[in-house]
Amino acid sequence: MGLKNTNYSVQFFATLVLLFSSIIAVAKDAAPVDDYQQFKQAVTLSQQGSWQQAAEIFAAIAERNPSWPEPKNNLAVSQLNMGQVEQAKYALESAVTSLPSFKTAQDNRQRLYDHLAAVAYSKALGIEEKQKLPALDLLTEIKLAEKPKPEQLVVEKIVEVPVTAIASDDSDVDHVNKIRQGLLSWSSAWSQADTDNYLSAYSTRFQPSDQRKDYTQWRNIRRARLKSSSSTQVELENIKVYLDTDNSQALTEFIQHYKSASYQDKVLKQMHLALENGQWLILSERVIQQLD
Repeated sequence: MGLKNTNYSVQFFATLVLLFSSIIAVAKDAAPVDDYQQFKQAVTLSQQGSWQQAAEIFAAIAERNPSWPEPKNNLAVSQLNMGQVEQAKYALESAVTSLPSFKTAQDNRQRLYDHLAAVAYSKALGIEEKQKLPALDLLTEIKLAEKPKPEQLVVEKIVEVPVTAIASDDSDVDHVNKIRQGLLSWSSAWSQADTDNYLSAYSTRFQPSDQRKDYTQWRNIRRARLKSSSSTQVELENIKVYLDTDNSQALTEFIQHYKSASYQDKVLKQMHLALENGQWLILSERVIQQLD
């Protein structure tokens, strides 16, 4: 009888131990992760050259905090140091999108795009010399910048466009010139409130930033706004064009100066275009950085 009670007590105690162990384990799993501390740990690993471990941590932080550009930027740095060029490009795109005013990710992305264009250009010329990967800036702390005001942003759906050299042959040069001329005509039509020519620059597949509106609704709203606008001036500078591999799509970035009677700004803008029936038409547009 005593032995039976002893066994029962042992079993009961063991059950309690398992129960409390499970509770502790669950509580530990449920405890909030200190992403700031994890970020610092990953930065240290990066500085030590442990890129794979750093990348895994940066990726996890980015997944938990999709609006933070810092872990996405550093994920790209880690991936590039592991030779994962395409993955780095996508991570930088995501970093720029998460906070359009974030300059470091934008600068890093531009360096990577310039590298990809140089590689493609060398291949087009038959040059086998290996291009050195660009050095990207690693961020050492999470310090979110103030987001631009919502009304100042035009964030469209992002479509990845692989880049190639913009001057590898006569066909590429012709496409680039047409795109640049089209953008200048678009800005001129905007300035003159020429609604027909302004809207003709957009594809019927254009995706408005407000997902509640379709192309027709967006077009009607833009037409009404252009007709009611006055003294608007839109000027473009530093136009850069990146063509895809078969010259059917393009990504372009430029600085846009906007001025009206009541408002003015200077932004870095990005457009995604497609070649439709011999014309380069806008599929999406977004402001990726407010400039001083």
